[in-house]
Formats: sequence, structure tokens, C-alpha cells
Amino acid sequence: MISWVVLLKTRVELTPDSLRAHLDRIYRGLFLPPQELRTFVVEGPVLDAQFLIEASVPGSAGLYMLQSIAAGSKGFSDFADGIHDPADLIIA
Repeated sequence: MISWVVLLKTRVELTPDSLRAHLDRIYRGLFLPPQELRTFVVEGPVLDAQFLIEASVPGSAGLYMLQSIAAGSKGFSDFADGIHDPADLIIA
């Protein structure tokens, strides 16, 4: 299984279009223009916070769930409390 993990100090307001634009800056030409057969981004049941991503990125193609959790929310706080040294963070 392949995972993408991105931890930010501030919450980024996302929409399907803005998320596609962020992903296309990293993986040029794979997310813009929208391609329903190769890649897609759709909003999940939690608006502006949950997205389903189908990616055809070489080496890490697959289906991903993105959840944008505000700092201070219970799930984020529980995770963040266990990080004492920024070197412990692994962005994969």
C-alpha cells in the first residue's frame, strides 16, 4: 500500500478545483485539465475536508482518501502530541 502524508501548520481551504491545482503543481499534467478516465478528484461526504483522489502518478498510482483536519481537532491533537522532534515526521 502507498500513502501520501502531508502535515501543515495551518489549515488549507480546499475545493476539488483547488486540490486539483495543488496536485498538478506537484505532478505536472496529470490533474489538469481534469481527466475522468486517468485521474479525478471528488468531494467526499464532509465538504471542504474529505476528498477521493484517483491518481495515475507513475510509481504511486492508486486511489487515495484525503482528509483535511484542522489543528486542534481531537484526531489531529492525539497524533501531534506524540511528535516531540520534527525529525520524527516522515512525508511519504
